[in-house]
Amino acid sequence: MRKRHKVVCCCQPAAAPIEYQEAGSGVPLLAVHGSGGGHDQGMGFAAGLASQGIRVIAMSRFGYVRTAMPADASA
Repeated sequence: MRKRHKVVCCCQPAAAPIEYQEAGSGVPLLAVHGSGGGHDQGMGFAAGLASQGIRVIAMSRFGYVRTAMPADASA
């Protein structure tokens, strides 16, 4: 069974809110997903590092899961 990680929704940068989740503590690692999925895919890929002294921060890119697509996303 996969360990569930806390979803922290959302940080509020100038462009749009970004959904993300965190696991572990220590040196930060930003996990960014590929063309499918969202923060869950990034965490699935990097979660094993959380028990090895890494703070994994997995975010959803614009337009994925509940992270909105801002009007000026390509600016």
